[in-house]
Amino acid sequence: MNAPVITTEGKRLLGKLLKESREGLGLSLDNLVLLIEKQTGRTLSKSTISGLERGNAKPEWDTLSILASARYIKKETGSPYATAELFEIACQSQEDRAANFRHAIGAA
Repeated sequence: MNAPVITTEGKRLLGKLLKESREGLGLSLDNLVLLIEKQTGRTLSKSTISGLERGNAKPEWDTLSILASARYIKKETGSPYATAELFEIACQSQEDRAANFRHAIGAA
């Protein structure tokens, strides 16, 4: 089995999720930086978050851990994403998403 690899498409998917989560809460990047620090006691720079949101930055495990710990990125169920789930999104490709969709609807 091959180790997961962060893909260009996965970075875009993750970026879209991060941006939609932030904007859904009505937060600016500056306010998100403050929220993350308040929730986790750790800091992420505005430029790091912006790069991730644009899909330009490679998401590091530590960065994803901080984002997950802030608990502002929610699934449709309302529960926050775990670090491993955010990493999995960053590794997705179009084929992975299609396979996940087929599995979810019970298709072969």
